[in-house]
Amino acid sequence: DAALLHTLRLRGAPFIASLPDVSEGLENRIFAAAQACRTRETLIQTVKTKRYAYARISRILLCALLGVTKEMVSAHNAAPASYVRVLAVRDASVMSALAGAAAVPLVTSAASALYPDLDAAATGVWALSQTAPPYDKADRDFTQRLLI
Repeated sequence: DAALLHTLRLRGAPFIASLPDVSEGLENRIFAAAQACRTRETLIQTVKTKRYAYARISRILLCALLGVTKEMVSAHNAAPASYVRVLAVRDASVMSALAGAAAVPLVTSAASALYPDLDAAATGVWALSQTAPPYDKADRDFTQRLLI
């Protein structure tokens, strides 16, 4: 909660306006709520309306934490998928079948991913919400092998 609120307060309304799904002055509503609220949940409840759904606000806030902008999303959507990142498979034979049928390369580690920094940042944010090892470690993208 503190990291999110700090990001919103520090970067301001122009930064919030650069996030995906932000339009029609929503950045001002989010920025004003970030000044007054002390938790993510309170922030979402304050910003949420019939027009701005809970899920939309949650996505915007995650993008704020990760620094994902409209430009990044547009650039990503303009290009065809260059790889598929596999996180886990039920058994090794599935992986070999996938590799044979895939039209694009299969990536099993963050080091080979297109946006390794963004993948690692997302894992780090998720790890903040975890309490049990090894899930509370921020560097799991680079240390954990493919789950089979």
